[in-house]
Amino acid sequence: MKIELNFQVTKEDYLRFLMYSSGESSLQRGRRKRNRIIVTILLGAISAIGFSSGIIALGGTFSALTVLAYILHPRFTKWWYEKRYSKFINKTYREKIGKEAIFRLEEDGIYESGAGTEGKIEFSAVRSIVELENHFLIRLKQSASIILPKERLNKKILRRFIQEVSRRTGLPITDHTARRWS
Repeated sequence: MKIELNFQVTKEDYLRFLMYSSGESSLQRGRRKRNRIIVTILLGAISAIGFSSGIIALGGTFSALTVLAYILHPRFTKWWYEKRYSKFINKTYREKIGKEAIFRLEEDGIYESGAGTEGKIEFSAVRSIVELENHFLIRLKQSASIILPKERLNKKILRRFIQEVSRRTGLPITDHTARRWS
């Protein structure tokens, strides 16, 4: 059974993949959590110094900033990562953005072509299959991934492609559709 997927690769595809990967990394999550705590402690310490010195305006201001920083830190960090990853994508994947990608499922593997490249991916090279809110990821053992956008592909054909890859690899489709970046 041959199934073929054709679509244009966008910057958003790479950005969603990098944000998902960052959210899955325990090292990255640990750094974000540590930074949130450090910022909160530093602002709280300045607030305590202000109150203990009798400078109520300083203490009150930094108390408010402490709470605000703790609440807004995840949003700021997400914005910062998206900005940083966008620059990375523009430099690294500029030849692939806007170009057609073709993935063809055949008996012996997945054939890939587009943006001047061609190759075959053995089923044994697939590490996991993940469903996100707007994409499917076929993660490979050599730290690469196939990013398949749901909104630009026929849903029935895409679902059949993913289920067939799952069947041939013996890997389940991991549902991360409700997962949010953290």
